[in-house]
Amino acid sequence: MILTVDIGNSHTVLGIHRDDKILQTWRLTTRSSCTAEEYQVIVDQFFAAAELNRAELTGLALSSVVPDTVQPFSRMAENFLKLEPLIIGPGVKTGMNIRMENPKEVGADRIVIAVGAYQKFKSSAIIVDFGTATTVSAVSEEGDYLGGVIAPGISISTEALFDRAAKLPRIELDSPRQVIGKNTAEALRSGIIYGFAAQIEGLVNRFLQEMQPDRANQQKTQQQKKQDIHQEQIQQEKQIQQQRIQQPGQHESSEQPENSKNYKEKRQLNQKNRSGKPGETQDTPDRPLIIATGGLNHYIVPETDIFDRVEPHLSLEGLYHIARLNKIV
Repeated sequence: MILTVDIGNSHTVLGIHRDDKILQTWRLTTRSSCTAEEYQVIVDQFFAAAELNRAELTGLALSSVVPDTVQPFSRMAENFLKLEPLIIGPGVKTGMNIRMENPKEVGADRIVIAVGAYQKFKSSAIIVDFGTATTVSAVSEEGDYLGGVIAPGISISTEALFDRAAKLPRIELDSPRQVIGKNTAEALRSGIIYGFAAQIEGLVNRFLQEMQPDRANQQKTQQQKKQDIHQEQIQQEKQIQQQRIQQPGQHESSEQPENSKNYKEKRQLNQKNRSGKPGETQDTPDRPLIIATGGLNHYIVPETDIFDRVEPHLSLEGLYHIARLNKIV
């Protein structure tokens, strides 16, 4: 049984794994002042509530973006759980090539979710992590970490707005009824939720353009071909109308002229190109999988159709894979 711990700026998530499955997860508020003894009480209560025996633990993998939490949690693991934690950082095997100018500066949180995504889907991916900061990470088809962006998160952005704008009321974040707000609270709610949704849609589309330049060029070529076919159809329709005007007494025969046949075939082909369910692309290569994760994803995911998957435990799954790679499972 393995314990994985992801300590973020706002929340800490813990998971229990057995036989490649997550048995239990817990979430608590991150406190940089938390002591080893406090961590001991918290972990002990979690295990008791879930009726799990901590003596069955054989390993612990820890990722933290809050440096002050690493030492007390490690001390708790060594003294209380009798385990030496695997702390994700430079020198730890992750199985992922970090294609950054300075790989050491990439946050452990971004690496573990990228590892989790690639190991789960074996595909190129764009991963959006909704946390204190909103991060977007790119993973190649070969499983390399390509880089990403870091933007202010939903909570800290709204807090900054409320702190700086004295007359704006604090509101509960919820799904807006419509984009155009009819009062101040609705306008705030719409601006925050739809604003962040549009931000993510824009970033993801830009990621796709950079990760798949050949695909973007192919889509442009296909669009140009459709326009050419449409123009040719218009010209053929004009020719048919002119023939009917020049020969008003002649009825259409059962055998249509060759140009009419070509027009009909091309119209059917064009109709076929337009067919398919919304969101489907015809004759285009597969694109990177777009994945949402993080504790605040539930605010944005329902308001956009850009995501293929929602994986709330991606960081824990990445930690578990790294633990296996480093032979502590």
